[in-house]
Amino acid sequence: MGVYGCNTPEEVGSLRSARHDFVHLAKSFDSIYVHWGRADIEEFKNVLNSGIIDDMNCNNDAGKSAGQYCFRKEAEGNMRGVDTGYAKFTSLLEGAKAFGYSTENKFLGYPHQTEAAFDQRPNGGNLRVAYAKPFDVEYDYDKESNSYFR
Repeated sequence: MGVYGCNTPEEVGSLRSARHDFVHLAKSFDSIYVHWGRADIEEFKNVLNSGIIDDMNCNNDAGKSAGQYCFRKEAEGNMRGVDTGYAKFTSLLEGAKAFGYSTENKFLGYPHQTEAAFDQRPNGGNLRVAYAKPFDVEYDYDKESNSYFR
């Protein structure tokens, strides 16, 4: 799921189907959830139709029908058909305005604790996000910057 708050790329994609576990994340960013279709769960269709989140559905099968603001590209190389859904950012803004959605970004970030003093920081650490290969990723902790790096 891509999140755009500061930059406005000319083109957005590939757009994929909405997932029920992304709605709360998208809502937390005060975003407009743009997707191409949805998970094939009847209850999730009802969630999108309820208006719990401002959404634009390029597949027109739940939530706000927004197919007129999206397009399909010709598949290239090893692209699958589900990877060909795109939209021009200007078209999405046009659709958002047509649906009466706010385009003002009010997301201020998530609250954080104050940064630990250097002598109170751990000496190291590793965070592994165990997605299936090749999408798995690891981050190593750096005490000096108090950050995790890939």
